[in-house]
Amino acid sequence: MDYRNILALGFLLLCGGYFFRSLQPANATLPPYPVGTSYNGYPYESIQCNGCTQSTPFLTVPSDKYFILTTATIPRHGTCEIYIDNQSTYLDDTTTGNLFNEGRGRLVVSSNSSISTPISNCYIEGFYADPNNINLVSLHGIVSANSTSTLLTIPNDKHFVITGGKLNYSGTSSVYLLSDNTTILEGSLFYGIKHPFNNDKGNLKINAGTQLKIENNAGSDIFYYFQGYYAPL
Repeated sequence: MDYRNILALGFLLLCGGYFFRSLQPANATLPPYPVGTSYNGYPYESIQCNGCTQSTPFLTVPSDKYFILTTATIPRHGTCEIYIDNQSTYLDDTTTGNLFNEGRGRLVVSSNSSISTPISNCYIEGFYADPNNINLVSLHGIVSANSTSTLLTIPNDKHFVITGGKLNYSGTSSVYLLSDNTTILEGSLFYGIKHPFNNDKGNLKINAGTQLKIENNAGSDIFYYFQGYYAPL
């Protein structure tokens, strides 16, 4: 066969392959770790806290990095409680389930913040990330009894996708997630161990330009933790 025919045939095959790929659906996926996670040549930090105290940080995040806490556990059962700048994040075994026990947590800790724990034998893992090149979001706090709290205002140019989380109140039929003032999910899907958010496998989309809220109609305060990422429209 003439070499010109071979080149022409190769060009047609290349164009056909590109055209076929262009027909495939474009799916937004969250990479396991965002780009730019190295620090001093090695991205991970792992610490066994022996004799740690709440008032003594075991890690202070560098001024040019964020730290993404993925694991917080003790040698036997349960998850050790984590404090950021001496404020509780409510990340213990009653509020996080298996997320941090299995290394699926994505707790974003800002630059210069300190991390501590009152548990004397807690094991910690995580990785460093470039603050200018990170797409992860984590939310934690308390919603008082019989009240509604705004957790996050979503930008107008992107959606927010909740992949994991936990509520600590067992009567979560009285607790609801709202987008603005519209109910989007019962809180019961964030309690217990058999739900997609327990293992960071959820994909709950909160629309751009809205506010993520929790409505707590229960007679007691609840602790919450959510993690996820921003997705383009």
